[in-house]
Amino acid sequence: MMMKRLSVAAGIIVGAASLSACQTTQQSSDDYTQVFRRADGQKMGGNPKLLAEYEKAGTICDGRVAAAASNMQPIEAHGIIGALQISQIQAQNRETLMKVQAGCMAEQGYLVVPKSQLPKG
Repeated sequence: MMMKRLSVAAGIIVGAASLSACQTTQQSSDDYTQVFRRADGQKMGGNPKLLAEYEKAGTICDGRVAAAASNMQPIEAHGIIGALQISQIQAQNRETLMKVQAGCMAEQGYLVVPKSQLPKG
Protein backbone atom coordinates (compact mmCIF):
# COMPACT_ATOMS: atom_id res chain seq x y z
CA MET A 1 0.00 0.00 0.00
CA MET A 2 2.86 2.37 0.86
CA MET A 3 4.53 1.75 -2.53
CA LYS A 4 1.28 2.52 -4.33
CA ARG A 5 0.98 5.87 -2.52
CA LEU A 6 4.58 6.72 -3.37
CA SER A 7 3.95 5.86 -7.01
CA VAL A 8 0.85 8.03 -7.10
CA ALA A 9 2.69 10.88 -5.36
CA ALA A 10 5.60 10.58 -7.79
CA GLY A 11 3.14 10.61 -10.69
CA ILE A 12 1.50 13.77 -9.39
CA ILE A 13 4.88 15.49 -8.97
CA VAL A 14 5.97 14.51 -12.48
CA GLY A 15 2.62 15.61 -13.90
CA ALA A 16 2.81 18.94 -12.10
CA ALA A 17 6.37 19.49 -13.26
CA SER A 18 5.38 18.68 -16.84
CA LEU A 19 2.39 21.00 -16.69
CA SER A 20 4.52 23.74 -15.19
CA ALA A 21 7.08 23.33 -17.95
CA CYS A 22 4.36 23.49 -20.60
CA GLN A 23 2.92 26.67 -19.12
CA THR A 24 6.34 28.27 -18.90
CA THR A 25 7.08 27.38 -22.50
CA GLN A 26 3.67 28.63 -23.61
CA GLN A 27 3.92 31.90 -21.72
CA SER A 28 7.50 32.68 -22.61
CA SER A 29 7.78 31.46 -26.20
CA ASP A 30 8.04 35.08 -27.38
CA ASP A 31 10.88 35.64 -24.91
CA TYR A 32 13.07 33.47 -27.11
CA THR A 33 12.40 35.42 -30.28
CA GLN A 34 14.82 38.25 -30.83
CA VAL A 35 13.88 41.00 -33.23
CA PHE A 36 16.52 43.41 -34.46
CA ARG A 37 16.31 46.96 -35.77
CA ARG A 38 19.06 49.13 -37.15
CA ALA A 39 20.58 51.35 -34.48
CA ASP A 40 20.56 54.30 -36.89
CA GLY A 41 16.78 54.02 -37.31
CA GLN A 42 16.80 53.30 -41.05
CA LYS A 43 14.10 50.91 -42.22
CA MET A 44 15.39 47.80 -43.97
CA GLY A 45 12.18 46.90 -45.79
CA GLY A 46 12.42 47.51 -49.52
CA ASN A 47 16.08 48.51 -49.38
CA PRO A 48 18.20 45.72 -50.90
CA LYS A 49 21.47 47.21 -49.64
CA LEU A 50 20.27 47.39 -46.03
CA LEU A 51 18.75 43.91 -46.26
CA ALA A 52 22.06 42.55 -47.56
CA GLU A 53 23.90 44.21 -44.67
CA TYR A 54 21.44 42.65 -42.23
CA GLU A 55 21.91 39.20 -43.78
CA LYS A 56 25.69 39.59 -43.56
CA ALA A 57 25.49 40.64 -39.90
CA GLY A 58 23.15 37.73 -39.17
CA THR A 59 25.54 35.26 -40.79
CA ILE A 60 28.50 36.60 -38.83
CA CYS A 61 26.57 36.44 -35.57
CA ASP A 62 25.15 32.99 -36.29
CA GLY A 63 28.75 31.82 -36.52
CA ARG A 64 29.58 33.35 -33.15
CA VAL A 65 26.52 31.76 -31.57
CA ALA A 66 27.45 28.38 -33.05
CA ALA A 67 30.99 28.72 -31.70
CA ALA A 68 29.67 29.62 -28.25
CA ALA A 69 27.25 26.68 -28.33
CA SER A 70 30.00 24.26 -29.30
CA ASN A 71 32.02 25.37 -26.27
CA MET A 72 29.20 24.55 -23.84
CA GLN A 73 29.60 21.46 -21.72
CA PRO A 74 27.41 18.45 -22.49
CA ILE A 75 24.55 18.04 -20.04
CA GLU A 76 24.13 14.72 -18.28
CA ALA A 77 21.71 13.84 -15.51
CA HIS A 78 19.58 10.95 -14.35
CA GLY A 79 16.13 10.61 -12.83
CA ILE A 80 13.40 13.15 -12.25
CA ILE A 81 15.62 15.64 -10.47
CA GLY A 82 18.18 15.31 -13.25
CA ALA A 83 15.54 16.00 -15.88
CA LEU A 84 14.50 19.16 -14.06
CA GLN A 85 18.13 20.23 -13.76
CA ILE A 86 18.66 19.64 -17.47
CA SER A 87 15.69 21.85 -18.26
CA GLN A 88 17.10 24.62 -16.08
CA ILE A 89 20.57 24.34 -17.61
CA GLN A 90 19.13 24.37 -21.13
CA ALA A 91 17.21 27.56 -20.32
CA GLN A 92 20.40 29.16 -18.98
CA ASN A 93 22.32 28.09 -22.08
CA ARG A 94 19.59 29.46 -24.36
CA GLU A 95 19.69 32.79 -22.51
CA THR A 96 23.48 32.91 -22.80
CA LEU A 97 23.33 32.25 -26.54
CA MET A 98 20.68 34.94 -26.97
CA LYS A 99 23.02 37.39 -25.23
CA VAL A 100 25.86 36.37 -27.56
CA GLN A 101 23.57 36.98 -30.55
CA ALA A 102 22.35 40.34 -29.22
CA GLY A 103 25.88 41.50 -28.41
CA CYS A 104 27.20 40.51 -31.80
CA MET A 105 24.32 42.18 -33.61
CA ALA A 106 24.88 45.34 -31.54
CA GLU A 107 28.50 45.36 -32.74
CA GLN A 108 27.12 45.19 -36.29
CA GLY A 109 24.74 48.12 -35.68
CA TYR A 110 21.49 46.35 -34.76
CA LEU A 111 19.56 46.53 -31.50
CA VAL A 112 17.14 44.05 -29.95
CA VAL A 113 13.62 45.41 -29.68
CA PRO A 114 10.56 43.93 -27.96
CA LYS A 115 7.99 42.39 -30.29
CA SER A 116 5.47 44.88 -28.91
CA GLN A 117 7.42 47.70 -30.63
CA LEU A 118 7.09 46.13 -34.06
CA PRO A 119 4.55 47.60 -36.47
CA LYS A 120 1.34 45.59 -36.71
CA GLY A 121 0.69 43.61 -39.85
